[in-house]
Amino acid sequence: MCGKKVDDTSLLTWRGNCHTSDEVDGGFHDAGDHAMFGLPQGFTASTLGWSYYEFKDAYDATGNTAHFKTISDYFNSFFKASTQLSGDTVSKFLYQKGDGDADHAYWGPPENQGGSRKMFWTSSGASDIAAEYAASLALSYLNFGNAEDLKYAEALYKFSTQHNQVATDGPNGFYKSSGCRDEQAWAAGWLYLATKNEKYKNDCASKQTQYLGWVHGWDNVDLGAASVYAHITGDWSKVNGWIGSKTGSNDYFFLDKWGSARLNASMQFTALVATKNSNADYGAWCQNQMDYLLGKNPANTCFVVGYASNSASKPHHRAC
Repeated sequence: MCGKKVDDTSLLTWRGNCHTSDEVDGGFHDAGDHAMFGLPQGFTASTLGWSYYEFKDAYDATGNTAHFKTISDYFNSFFKASTQLSGDTVSKFLYQKGDGDADHAYWGPPENQGGSRKMFWTSSGASDIAAEYAASLALSYLNFGNAEDLKYAEALYKFSTQHNQVATDGPNGFYKSSGCRDEQAWAAGWLYLATKNEKYKNDCASKQTQYLGWVHGWDNVDLGAASVYAHITGDWSKVNGWIGSKTGSNDYFFLDKWGSARLNASMQFTALVATKNSNADYGAWCQNQMDYLLGKNPANTCFVVGYASNSASKPHHRAC
């Protein structure tokens, strides 16, 4: 959590206000970095919103609803502050805070990183990031009913589809996007559920990929887009076809060595969404995979830092 309100907002007592001279206050740092890369930030916010949309009862039962709402509001307040509107049209959009190279040259806590940071604005691009922000804001409206969130979501989606250009200045070398159709399909689906406007349903349908081949991830939300479209149509066969092809074994589900646990957990989450909403049942597979991540594995290591006595103890995070 970043900005002038961390002291008053964060539940982490060891974190404080930082980057208080940023032109636009707020938002969240990116993993172990302090720069704010828009694509993974929008993905994180919208995916958390999706998790609450699907499993509100679990948040309530574990006493985490208020905590989630604090995080959701902080994300979405920043997205709105990053968007300058003229009526219902976006005139200017902040898609990144902080230069990646300059950020990586600093090693220390965010509270001690002074000076001004570069702001990346656009009036005709960053369609991928605008669509992710739109999805998060639409989900915030669905979850909590704030009409202003929906207003900004629709404006950002319109902006995204007017320009159809991914952000390059700033993200290149760090979080380069491979396209924006998947993010637009993702946003359009949630906007349809929020508004019942057939335009969004048609956009969600037309922007779907023919073949799924990855988990729901920061640069590929095709599986998430297919899932929200399945919500709209009631047809989960495409989603289940992909998930089912990857969940037939109790071996650890591995896609890539860079953050393999995040990819595994993402597949688990989408599998649980499909289990909830279709006739598929991936519950036992997910339980087995999560047990592995939490320490029932040959290394006898829990991959969640701070969760257990056998947790991994070297997180990739300079602020620790």
